[in-house]
Amino acid sequence: MPSIHSVAQMQHRKQEKIEIIERKFKEILEKDYENQSAYKNTEARNHELTSLMSQMENWFDIPFLLEDAKKETSPKVLNLYQEISNARDFSIY
Repeated sequence: MPSIHSVAQMQHRKQEKIEIIERKFKEILEKDYENQSAYKNTEARNHELTSLMSQMENWFDIPFLLEDAKKETSPKVLNLYQEISNARDFSIY
C-alpha cells in the first residue's frame, strides 16, 4: 500500500500534467497561423489538438471507449480531454 506521502506526490505530478495540458491547449487556441489559408489553419490546429489528446491518453491512461473512460478516468481529466476533442473542426474535410 502506498504511503500518504507517495500518494500526495502522485497527485501533485498529475496536477502538474493537467496544468501543462491546459497551457498547451490555450496556446493552440490562441495561436495565429498567419499567412495560411483557412483550410491550413484549421488543419494545423486539428493536428495539434489531436497530438495533445494523444499525450493525454499516454499520461493519464485514458481508455479508448468512453464508457470505460468514465469509469477509469478522473472527471477533471476526462472533461479536459473532451473539451480538447470538441475544439477540433471537421467541417473542412
